[in-house]
Amino acid sequence: NDLISICTTAVWLLPWLRISHAADVAQPRRRRIETRFVPARTPQGNHDSNNDDDNHNSRMMDRLTCLFYTQPLNHFDLPRNQSGTYRQRFCVSNEFVTDEEVAPIFFYTGNESPLEEYIEHTGLLWELAETFGAQVVFAEHRYEGKSIPPTSTPSCMAYSSSIQAITDYARLIREVLWEPSTLQAMIQTEKNNNNNNNPPKNLLSAQPRPVICFGGSYGGMLSAWIRMRYPQWVAGAIAASAPIWGFPQTNNTGIDAAYATIRHGLAQSYPPNASSSRTLPDVIRSESSERNARHATDSNNHCADNLMTSFPLIHVIGREPMGLDFLTQTFGLCRPLQSTNDLLTWLQTPWFDLAEGSFPYPSNYIPFALTHLNVTLPAWPLQHACWKTGLARDFGAVVSGSVSNVTYNISFWSPLDDDISNTGIDKFLIEVDWDEARTTTSVGDWIFHPNVADLLSSVRKAVSVWYNMTHKEPCFDIADAAPNLQATIPNLSS
Repeated sequence: NDLISICTTAVWLLPWLRISHAADVAQPRRRRIETRFVPARTPQGNHDSNNDDDNHNSRMMDRLTCLFYTQPLNHFDLPRNQSGTYRQRFCVSNEFVTDEEVAPIFFYTGNESPLEEYIEHTGLLWELAETFGAQVVFAEHRYEGKSIPPTSTPSCMAYSSSIQAITDYARLIREVLWEPSTLQAMIQTEKNNNNNNNPPKNLLSAQPRPVICFGGSYGGMLSAWIRMRYPQWVAGAIAASAPIWGFPQTNNTGIDAAYATIRHGLAQSYPPNASSSRTLPDVIRSESSERNARHATDSNNHCADNLMTSFPLIHVIGREPMGLDFLTQTFGLCRPLQSTNDLLTWLQTPWFDLAEGSFPYPSNYIPFALTHLNVTLPAWPLQHACWKTGLARDFGAVVSGSVSNVTYNISFWSPLDDDISNTGIDKFLIEVDWDEARTTTSVGDWIFHPNVADLLSSVRKAVSVWYNMTHKEPCFDIADAAPNLQATIPNLSS
């Protein structure tokens, strides 16, 4: 149970409802560092030059001293220290320290990326460090960046857990940042390795001083947990967008909290405003809140129900070859579709990433973290995917039943065709029961329904907000691992 994993459902319908990083999608997860710490950029970022980002990261890293501390892979084995070790990277800046005797330590609990990612994007820590004259320490999470255990380690991944990670951080505080002899030995080793040509800089004499942990998302969870588990060494924690309640059975949320969180974001206006919906805690509190969230927002916003409709609709259309051909053309795929499973996974993948990257300004933070490509999402990308692509419009789809329990019906009719409307919505009905989708409507009738192609085309345009950030290729290749930024459709109007 120590492993922090990305939990997914075991059915074709809902793999997008993940619980890891279940942050409030209406708020940015992290703030950018202010321009007094980072060279000013255009609002879009310098996304035409990867070298600019490399140079910028290099400048930021030059402000810190980075060292490696040997950690046990297993802090809890008996006898002690029999599991092997790895070298953990941590970086220190004393740029804002005014009094070495009392300077607090602002300690970033690294999460699931190399350390440079957080050094550049954790603005609040840098701002407060200047205000409080604090020492800044960034610690890299085990198995990330340069803090990798030996590949020959038996059962290597068994030690990639949150409890081991926070104990790494606690040990780093207690035995390095608070222990003069350890730190001085590390400094001497670093000097010897560099032949005294580039001695370590910006290091204070180690001594016990108050430690405040900072973290965002999973890193925020680690900050909260280290404060809970090791209060003798950590005086406080600022845990931003930390979904410590985002696990099954910690809330009355049906499957998981991320489903309610993403739906909460889809229900927002564009751009979001404080009065556009209920607060997230109200949304995820119970299934009745889920129903209210579906109807208490803008009556012109059908984005969430349209998206929910598209998944079982694709499933039933793809049961026959003519349906697979229809889906291949509708989604602009590079290769003929053989089954709907890959298409559904590909369509469901980006929604969590759009929610996580839903900053109020154009940002390359989430795309770069996941793809290492310097491409930029628009401001409020989750809401952009709803409102700027037509997915929020009314296609005549009605979702009823318990979505959180995956037992619901989809009624579909066409306000544009009296003949279809007069047949009654029962002709166009899909009954969803967990991993089954049942309909009595033929594939041909679904294909020729005048709203179906329009709905699925809007879904294609919506996921293009993520997959089409480069605007370069004529089709989607869903066989590649998502996010696929190399094979994309050229623009949202196609």
